[in-house]
Amino acid sequence: MLHARPLLVPTDFTAGADQALSQGLQWARRLHLPLHLVHVASPALPPSYDPHRHLLDQLALHDLEGVTVRPVILRRHGVAKALIHHAVRTGAELVVMNVRGQKWVTPSVPWSHSASVFRQAPCGMLATRESNPSLLRDGRLGQMLVLLHAQHEDLSLLHRALYLARLYRADLHVLMHAPRTGRSLRSAPFARNRGVERQARMEAQVRRARTLLHAERLTTPSYLDVTSGDIADDALALAEERHIDLVVARKHESLLDTVLHAETLAAERMIRLAPCPVLVLDPVHESLGFAYSRPRHFSRPATRIEMPLRN
Repeated sequence: MLHARPLLVPTDFTAGADQALSQGLQWARRLHLPLHLVHVASPALPPSYDPHRHLLDQLALHDLEGVTVRPVILRRHGVAKALIHHAVRTGAELVVMNVRGQKWVTPSVPWSHSASVFRQAPCGMLATRESNPSLLRDGRLGQMLVLLHAQHEDLSLLHRALYLARLYRADLHVLMHAPRTGRSLRSAPFARNRGVERQARMEAQVRRARTLLHAERLTTPSYLDVTSGDIADDALALAEERHIDLVVARKHESLLDTVLHAETLAAERMIRLAPCPVLVLDPVHESLGFAYSRPRHFSRPATRIEMPLRN
């Protein structure tokens, strides 16, 4: 039997955390994943404080049908550190987290909880806000936007987006970044040749993405747009224009490569400014990758709430 990696939903019992739990239950139910509702309690709190009761009260407000839910209480100093440690220990598939405001990665609060989890957790992250509407309407996700970079030969993010589009019956919009090489005719011959080769590789990657979209034969419409400007700016404009319900982007642990770093920064900007939830996947740890490439040997779980896990 294949072990299903859990989906983590941190909570501080606020309205935003409650909205993130609602989103997490929708994803856990559709992807057949167990859900850990995690609360980090400071060890300095008196022993009489029992967050387990608050966790059960919060779960009582939601429909838990078809989802295995485990309340988890972590008594540690440092919320982000405790969440990252739990994600590593359980091999989490995804963290569904509420993001408050637009200053979560600004210099004023450089290591806020959500930013630290985004950068350091070895899994994907679904960032949502209290103001975001429900992602699914009648089991369908309306419009999904995927950010790709033509400088990568890896199209795994597009494969996962196609899986989600098929699963949620979503209209798929793909925005691919293909920057101009910047080599002029007056450049040195070797530099000019490298620029031409790089441009040719990016054009070939755009053709591969277009061919893949046509080959999948989705039952819903799919669109491919190519931009040479700032992909985050163009994606924000596209999200407003086409009323996007979910943005899918990619993050990378290594910030030494310029292209990989640009992808991570674009994902951060989308989380801060996008008018909808943002799903950020980690290609190294195969966030949601098993759903596309691995066989399913586990059955749909029955509804149950397990005993709290205390660390």
